[in-house]
Amino acid sequence: MRDLRVVILLLSGLVGLWSRPAGAQALTCPAVEGGSDRLAALPAGERLDYLRARLARERSRAWAWSTGWKVTYGVLIGGQLALVPVLDQKEHPDLFVGAATSAIGLASLLVLPLPVLADQPTFEHRMLLADEKDDPCALLAEAEAIAIRDAEEAAFGRGWLIHSANLLIAVAAGLVMWQGFDDWESGLTALATNLAVGELMIWTQPSGLEDDLVRYRRGDLGQEPDAAKAAWGLRPLVYYQGAGLALGARF
Repeated sequence: MRDLRVVILLLSGLVGLWSRPAGAQALTCPAVEGGSDRLAALPAGERLDYLRARLARERSRAWAWSTGWKVTYGVLIGGQLALVPVLDQKEHPDLFVGAATSAIGLASLLVLPLPVLADQPTFEHRMLLADEKDDPCALLAEAEAIAIRDAEEAAFGRGWLIHSANLLIAVAAGLVMWQGFDDWESGLTALATNLAVGELMIWTQPSGLEDDLVRYRRGDLGQEPDAAKAAWGLRPLVYYQGAGLALGARF
């Protein structure tokens, strides 16, 4: 009789497991716009984990990129202004123009930071407060919207409008030296230098989230090779005319 009761209890448990609603990990949600059927068939929890991991990685890269360029521009501003009392007066216009354009670059980073720097920790805080009452599909849709928005902002940061603004600043610096101080050689140097530095800043901006979204829409959420961590640093630089510091970065 005891064995019979055990069998009945086991059968009741199996029936309960079969009829219990699936959890967040097994729940499926509609695919994001442009997403594949394969994506829609994946568990919501797996999709959410993928987006959270990619946002965290992108924020790490964005922080390294932003911090590296802030330090670079800060050093350029301070270094050029520090040379003013040291160098001959005829060199002062180059130093002031260089410091001014560096200040514009620094201001752009302070006034217009990459959105992922704030979006990712804000969403992670949202996840910490989430409980069983929260709709998993709503949380997933929120993560998708953040990832799409931040990827679009990153693409805009490398778009034609930003390149045009960089060119305009470089041309303005060159014209100030050429027309304002009657020094066409310094004007060409200012144009080339500012254009090169600005383009380097634009093209080193992190853009991995765009590729992550392409894979996400395909439903390809498998593991990918570990990418090198974003980092920056200073190292000594010695050459035949003297020594200094070199700023290196990896994104």
